[in-house]
Amino acid sequence: MRSVGAYLFGASCIAFAVAFQGKTAATFEPPVRLKAGDVFIDTGADIAYSGPSVFDLDGDGKRDLLVGNLCGHIQVFRNVGDDAARRFEAKGFLKADGKLVEIPNW
Repeated sequence: MRSVGAYLFGASCIAFAVAFQGKTAATFEPPVRLKAGDVFIDTGADIAYSGPSVFDLDGDGKRDLLVGNLCGHIQVFRNVGDDAARRFEAKGFLKADGKLVEIPNW
């Protein structure tokens, strides 16, 4: 049996990983509520239906948190810690060439 970490952030956004080895059931570690600075990350205020992903957005070698929402916008939370002890900083919505990135989803 292999234990996999789980992260809980916001009322509407849960990101978790599950690993199965053969037919063995997976176990979860207790959820950890993520913060940006001193504030819990809550994507529900921005339309909900969150789609989280981790990606090194700024090329500093640390995985940042990106959370897409129902409206097609992507919230950016920069990792100002390291991958072993992540600390996030809210950076607003993703922009390209100064314009808000919008991904139509219907």
